Amino acid sequence: MLISAIELQEWLLRFVGAFARVGAAMMVAPIFGAGLVAMRIRLVAAALVTVLVMTALPAATAPVEPLGPLQLFKEVMLGAAIGFVVQTAFDVLVMAGQVIGLSMGLGFANLIDPQHGVTVPVIGQLYLLLALLIFVTINGHIAFIELLAGSFKAMPVGSAMLDERNLATLIAWGGRVFSGGLQVALPAVVAMTVVNVAFGVMSRAAPQLNLFGVGFPITIILGFMTLWMSLESLAPTFGAILDEALDIAGALAQGAG
Repeated sequence: MLISAIELQEWLLRFVGAFARVGAAMMVAPIFGAGLVAMRIRLVAAALVTVLVMTALPAATAPVEPLGPLQLFKEVMLGAAIGFVVQTAFDVLVMAGQVIGLSMGLGFANLIDPQHGVTVPVIGQLYLLLALLIFVTINGHIAFIELLAGSFKAMPVGSAMLDERNLATLIAWGGRVFSGGLQVALPAVVAMTVVNVAFGVMSRAAPQLNLFGVGFPITIILGFMTLWMSLESLAPTFGAILDEALDIAGALAQGAG
């Protein structure tokens, strides 16, 4: 089968535009854009996903015009917006872990977050690892790639755009980090608040009691017990947040606000 120079040029133009969208999404999205993964590996993975997406789409009937800097910028922005929405669902658990860690007295215990490459409290890292396991278990990575492939059906290469409604949706969804984090952390925070109030009453009743020597270990033990009892509700809560994120990302991919 012979391929003419014009067909090869159109395929390369279509590949560059698709790679800009897919690559930007994968650089921001969870798992694909993890800081521990080398940049070279991420670029190769993005290129492979782009080729798979292009082969799964029907052949374009109209010739592809050369993409200018503004069109490439729009492709990158659309892909980054899709990846940002999905990544925010994981940031919800990181925020919840930070709040719980501070209430337990483990705010000083930090680990390197492989997703962002920064230090986060150990509880936030635990929640992030659990979120990644849940994400892979429910085939969230496959749903994310399917979502990217569907974006090219609604908005082919060169027609990507984000309007005012999309930007307003992204800003509103960014606030979900705080509301969702509070939703996840609320049981543990309430339990730790009750414990701290109890120790405050004890310190008034028995001033000679060394609360730093007694209260700190008890607070950590009760905090871990609260975490253990709340793990059962973590999966459905995170699943609901992730479904909401995929719905919003799907709306962006389809050009809806």
